[in-house]
Amino acid sequence: MREQFWIWPSFFSKSDIKNINKIIKRKSFKGHDQAANTTKTSTVDFCSYGFLKKYLCDISERINQINANKFGYFIYPFNDYDSVSVNTYSHKNTGEYDWHVDEESHCIHDIKFTILINISEQKYEGGEFSLFRIGEQKIKDLSNPGTVLMFKSITPHRVYPVTKGTRKTIAMFVKGPRFI
Repeated sequence: MREQFWIWPSFFSKSDIKNINKIIKRKSFKGHDQAANTTKTSTVDFCSYGFLKKYLCDISERINQINANKFGYFIYPFNDYDSVSVNTYSHKNTGEYDWHVDEESHCIHDIKFTILINISEQKYEGGEFSLFRIGEQKIKDLSNPGTVLMFKSITPHRVYPVTKGTRKTIAMFVKGPRFI
């Protein structure tokens, strides 16, 4: 059986996270969030990959390596004009995202992998992340700032409500030609 997810604990340092958040604060923009048909109370902004490339290029290389060695999908490389999602889950609105899969309604490509990066600068409570694969599996390491998680986008997943503080993540969606 193939691995279902890959995790890199503490991939980004506190300094990296601070710098990433500074860039996002200056360069993020509002856009259309194509949320699944489920409960979602987080806010979503977007930032161009190009502004964050200095920090994200190494993880992009690891994604390519895992894909080549484990899946062999044809995937599109990230370019400077691709957007990453910046998800903010606050206790003020009990930020959560119920069970869903990441998919695109676009007719020429599909999302192959989802990459989540915890860029929270403050401690928070709640906001646990789970995958569903022959039962629910909580991914506790993703609660630690700087951790990166990669999984197949068709895997059901969720974020439990944040009960104190704010949880902030980057979501990168690796796309390729449609599955037929």
